[in-house]
Amino acid sequence: MNKTLILFLIVMMAVFAVAPAAALAAPIPEELHISLWPEYDDNQILFLQGIRFPDNMPLPIEVKMAVPKGMTVVWVGELLGGEAAQDIEATHTTNPKDDYDEVVFTLTKSRIGQLEAQWAGLKIDGKAREINLEWVQRYEAQLVTFDFRVPTQASEIEMTPPASMPGGSTKGQEFISVAPMKLAVGQKQNFAIKYQRSTNAPSVSELLAQQQPGAPAGTSSTSSAAIAAIVFAVIAVAMLTVYKMHNGRPVTQDEPKQQWTTARKKPARDREETCPSELSDDDEQGPFFD
Repeated sequence: MNKTLILFLIVMMAVFAVAPAAALAAPIPEELHISLWPEYDDNQILFLQGIRFPDNMPLPIEVKMAVPKGMTVVWVGELLGGEAAQDIEATHTTNPKDDYDEVVFTLTKSRIGQLEAQWAGLKIDGKAREINLEWVQRYEAQLVTFDFRVPTQASEIEMTPPASMPGGSTKGQEFISVAPMKLAVGQKQNFAIKYQRSTNAPSVSELLAQQQPGAPAGTSSTSSAAIAAIVFAVIAVAMLTVYKMHNGRPVTQDEPKQQWTTARKKPARDREETCPSELSDDDEQGPFFD
């Protein structure tokens, strides 16, 4: 009897010891997203790291993100999926580690979080640009996705791993993605990018200039080509109309199909400074934050 009682007590103690550990197990996100924006608003790199949890995961959720050494965190918060002004900046704690910094914050309203950092990781040699991100997976995630925002006037782009698909593109802005991957904790994955660029101007300033009335002379050839294309289209439609009327067939015209794009939010640190004439949230394209 005494042996049975002792065995029962040992089992119960083991159960109570394991239960708290299980309850405190870190939630696993369904996606960790890494995005590099070189020469966006300066001559270096804006690093974005996003995290998405399943819709049925209860809130609040404690989030841990790894930031490589040498990066400066400028914003951490929750994305609510609506207007940028509604996104919530979160109070975070940075715990320095040996070769990375651990950023900890809590999601209370949304299951999507984002971290933004500045990184002097762009090597410039004349027109040649080179980026090497030596990523180490520090925490579990079901999938890891990566994309690269193409700077304005960039050409001869080379990526490792190779690009699997282009992302959204509008008003000269383009994202290039690699195939989603599964990385085990501790696994290393190098992201290398090379491209050529003939200007040192930040991409955002060039994009703003293109949207202003009286764009610089560099856009005149594009404007002339566009006008010529419109004139040609009008003449073609008129000729087609005359031809159909001459042959006794009714003239019909298909309604243009509206093309929908997936909107990516602007970096949070720029949102309050955006003027009405500047880029809107819908100008930012990408696959992660819908």
